[in-house]
Amino acid sequence: MDRFRVYALEKILKQGGLHPRQRALVLEALIEKCSILGTGYSNRGKIKEARIYEQAVQHYQQALEKNREPLPPLEKEMLLYALED
Repeated sequence: MDRFRVYALEKILKQGGLHPRQRALVLEALIEKCSILGTGYSNRGKIKEARIYEQAVQHYQQALEKNREPLPPLEKEMLLYALED
């Protein structure tokens, strides 16, 4: 379920039009969900998938800390890749 929540949250970010506080809330939720997924994949020995979500956490933390428009999506389509399993 969390994979689909991450997908939906990133879709909201890509659409834009959010107020700064709304954008911050979406980024915080993405950080939380990606962290949960990364830990879960790591615990199950799925290192490649875990790294994707760890990179996403760093990506969204950076965007949140800079308090500006979110960074462009990750180079990899991490969400599409993660949803394939």
